[in-house]
Amino acid sequence: MLTYFILWIAGFIISMLVFLYFSWAFHKVTIEEKKLWPFKIVYKEHKGNYKETGTIMDNIYKKLLEDNIKTTRWIWIYYDNPGKIPMAQLRSDGWCIVEKEDYNKLESLWSKYKSKDIAKWLCIVSEFPYKNKLSIMIGILKVYPTLWKYTKEKKYEQWPITEIYDQANKKIIYSMFISII
Repeated sequence: MLTYFILWIAGFIISMLVFLYFSWAFHKVTIEEKKLWPFKIVYKEHKGNYKETGTIMDNIYKKLLEDNIKTTRWIWIYYDNPGKIPMAQLRSDGWCIVEKEDYNKLESLWSKYKSKDIAKWLCIVSEFPYKNKLSIMIGILKVYPTLWKYTKEKKYEQWPITEIYDQANKKIIYSMFISII
């Protein structure tokens, strides 16, 4: 009986390690400064708990699909530090990047969506593989501390921060703006 229990525990531990490995829990975090953007976005502003952002992004994405506008990259930009600002006052935007081939479609829908062009920025960037929902949490836990450390060393502002979800390339890009180019 004890042997089966030990085998079960060992199997469980091995299964968890394999799952974490494939969720990129052991991925090394690197930081670089590079140019991101320009592009055109459709967006929605949000004020309140950052945990609500996923539902808002899903709604934007579904509406774009209904209008035959394809997007595979989504961005959340977080303007405030949740450790310093009350939850109800946190500001964020949900952005969907519109592909160039859909710009004409978007122009006919101006009244339906908020959209704007985003300039090219120099950013602090860390890319993290996206395999599943756990990758998001692991990325946040691993990347944010590394970003904070880097910004302190370089004496950069720490907000706003963005999370770019690139479905086509299966990665999350965490970034902080340094300057407009």
